[in-house]
Amino acid sequence: MAPAPELASKDFLKIADKLWQDNGSRYKSSPEEYFRDINEMYADQRSFVSLHTSEVLPGYLVSARCMVQNTLAPEFFPLSCTVHKDIEATEMAGCLRDSFGEDIKNVVDHGNHCSRYCYKMVMVPGASEWWINDFNRNQTTASLRTDDDQMEGYSAPGSTKISEFIAKVFDDGTPELKANAVVDVYGYLTAPVHGEGEGDARSESSRHYNVHVLRMTEVCQTAVSSEPTLNASSPSVRSALIREIASVLGNTAAADMFLNFLVSTT
Repeated sequence: MAPAPELASKDFLKIADKLWQDNGSRYKSSPEEYFRDINEMYADQRSFVSLHTSEVLPGYLVSARCMVQNTLAPEFFPLSCTVHKDIEATEMAGCLRDSFGEDIKNVVDHGNHCSRYCYKMVMVPGASEWWINDFNRNQTTASLRTDDDQMEGYSAPGSTKISEFIAKVFDDGTPELKANAVVDVYGYLTAPVHGEGEGDARSESSRHYNVHVLRMTEVCQTAVSSEPTLNASSPSVRSALIREIASVLGNTAAADMFLNFLVSTT
């Protein structure tokens, strides 16, 4: 059985930092292995809180079925740094952070840098209930506690419902996502970043929560046979409509979702 989501998320960064400290020499030459090892540790998707059903706090592991609304400028970040808090020096990974914290006195950059894609994500507009339920069926959707013991180290005043966020995806050579692409995202939620970036990037970051993506899967077109309301003559008509809509939206999954919305509202 998967742990409750607040327990799965607790101390996530400490665990991620310890993993880096134990294997840093290997990860510096191959940071992809760092994400692979973290994903093995958090392979159970029910450890992630669904943004479709739950209010959340920064520091949670979260999941969502969402759509790319806009592509933002990429970010460059240090793979790891030595940070000084009071007299204590600790090595921390930079892969899953926007900053190293306000209480840090000094940061020593180790000189290894990478980049990550940044996408403005929105929950899939008009998605039918059965489609979201298909995503949520493997999620932990129990009500989340908000007591002080739930997420030690996080002082957010209260949980909130999130309908859009900035997804930060490590650049491992995979091509960028296109606008309107529909993806299932699993990652680590952080609070809006204030005072960083320039222009539009700064504006987006200051308004929206960020999700540092651990893994992401593009949603393929749902098979026609999975929709029980279609009659025997519908598949060919449906396929033709999806092709026409996809030629405008540029994405088959988005076209399929939009057609579901039209059918559900007529």
